[in-house]
Amino acid sequence: MNGRSAARRPKLRAIRPPIVGAIFCLSLLVAGFTPSRVAAQLPPVGEAPLSADVQLDDIGGPERSHLDTVEAFLADQQWDEAVETLRRLMENEGDRMIAADGQVRHEPGDFVRYVPLRRFCQMRLARMHGEFPEALALYRRRVDPLAERWLTEARAGADASQLARIVREMFVSSFGDDALYSLGELALEQGDFALARDCWMRISPRFYTPELADPPIPIPSARPWWPALKGADLNDADRYGPFLAEDAAASA
Repeated sequence: MNGRSAARRPKLRAIRPPIVGAIFCLSLLVAGFTPSRVAAQLPPVGEAPLSADVQLDDIGGPERSHLDTVEAFLADQQWDEAVETLRRLMENEGDRMIAADGQVRHEPGDFVRYVPLRRFCQMRLARMHGEFPEALALYRRRVDPLAERWLTEARAGADASQLARIVREMFVSSFGDDALYSLGELALEQGDFALARDCWMRISPRFYTPELADPPIPIPSARPWWPALKGADLNDADRYGPFLAEDAAASA
């Protein structure tokens, strides 16, 4: 059995049981209570939404050429070249913007979401777990020592900025989920319930409703659980039990 066939998906650390309950409680707090003051302002994990008329510093031909080269390297199983090309793009041009779908042209009137090139490259690395696990393993071997050191230092000093930096720059390392968990804890301590919930939800797709081909109940897929189940009687085990069981099987 070769490495590719043996790999299934990246091994995530076990999700701490209190998180699920905490996220549900935070949802209620966010809906009905907003603290007027907090001890300190935590840095945002993601980027702020853009207005319709903002000028974007989007990537150009050279950066797109490098992205195409990455795909060629992966197709030829040149893991080292693919990983290093992505790392250089993130380091040198990471703040420039690119359409999240990677397309150059869109139809008039289409909604196009832009993300920093750094995040786009991290998204590409994340998809490698099922396509090119050898490349992802190589990337982690190279960034994990630094990510682990940053995480240790950030936890020791309760440094939210350093934790956010791990999430922003090395989210696909083996320590991105740990940084999100710790950042959520700091946010909770400071009364920023929305940020705490956002951090913890990003740890696992199981905090969102699953994308099932034939769900037993009418519920939108890929949505946070609390708005999706608004008004639902979760004591109705006959109706919701099979759905939750199917979700667990799909997420396993």
